Amino acid sequence: MTKFEELCRAYDTARRNYSDYKRDCNDFVLKLVNGLIDFLQCPKEQIKIIPLNKEYDPKFKYFSGGTMYLDDDTFWHIGVGITLYKDPNILPHETVLIRLLIKKKNASFIVKTGKDGKEFTINNDNSDDLRKIYDHIFKHVEETYKMGLKCFPEQNNTTR
Repeated sequence: MTKFEELCRAYDTARRNYSDYKRDCNDFVLKLVNGLIDFLQCPKEQIKIIPLNKEYDPKFKYFSGGTMYLDDDTFWHIGVGITLYKDPNILPHETVLIRLLIKKKNASFIVKTGKDGKEFTINNDNSDDLRKIYDHIFKHVEETYKMGLKCFPEQNNTTR
């Protein structure tokens, strides 16, 4: 085998490893999102994948594999939107964006909720680990709404 052929083989191996790693992380994202739907007991259409590195078009259906991107921090970044409303037939509806950062480490996944958010270590088959993330997301969104208007009048910001 020539030196060039060795380089080509190394290139091919690296590409396959990258592809396998991305597939594993994508499969985990799907498991995470489907688990969130089950945890919230919400209609499936109320949870959607949202791109973080390009303009979002609400009429387009995004898929995790084509939407998540690998950033310099070595985490895959992906947005998950939860659309909330008072009644499904009455406007307004509001989509809450949850930024998830995901990285595979050995047989586990590291998940962060936001760049500086809480970090969780998830063993792929451990539903208790996943429940901790779902609880965190639920409590964070609920607290944001509970405290949102209370904190708003206290802000000293005159710029609109």
